[in-house]
Amino acid sequence: MARLINKNLAALDYAHRKGIRGVVMEGSSRSGKTIASVDFEIKIASQYSKPLVINNFRETYNSFKTTLFDDFDARLNAFGLYSPFLAKDVTTFRLLGHKVNFLGADKLGKSHGLASDFFYINEALEGISKKFFDQIEQRCRIMWFMDYNPSTTDHWVFDLEKRPDVMFVHSTLLDNPYVPLQQKLKILSYDPSNPENVKNGTADDF
Repeated sequence: MARLINKNLAALDYAHRKGIRGVVMEGSSRSGKTIASVDFEIKIASQYSKPLVINNFRETYNSFKTTLFDDFDARLNAFGLYSPFLAKDVTTFRLLGHKVNFLGADKLGKSHGLASDFFYINEALEGISKKFFDQIEQRCRIMWFMDYNPSTTDHWVFDLEKRPDVMFVHSTLLDNPYVPLQQKLKILSYDPSNPENVKNGTADDF
């Protein structure tokens, strides 16, 4: 039986192999964007012999502690790799000989001199400025990727779709083969195209 692969991870792997500069992942809750990003970091760390610098960004450093840290901890354990995230206060760690950093984007000055081989922006619509992105992109040697939940229709991130060197990926929970049934049912209850959801007051355009 073929192994089920999340759509986002397949896209990241394809972009890396083809030399695409950046990947933007738009997806609903539980579409697997973040887990795919963590798995991709583990995968590239296993492929490169030359030491890499992989930077992870969110709006603030503290926002990592209740989101991305848990996902890193779960996936590192799943792969039988050392996880430092029980401490809940990790700014950097070594992944298969490569340096992985976690940095808040709340202070623009941090972006100056922040060279990387790869970088990932988690929840790019939340407090990440275009100026900050430009600073870290020009210091990125290989590839970048970002994700967001659609919550607005006006943001600089959408302009990236005009670039020929950027790949956009849209996913929903239906693209994630690992979503538990009850979580799937809850999220599907938001679908505004379903009259029952409108009737029950659970419909949400986003």
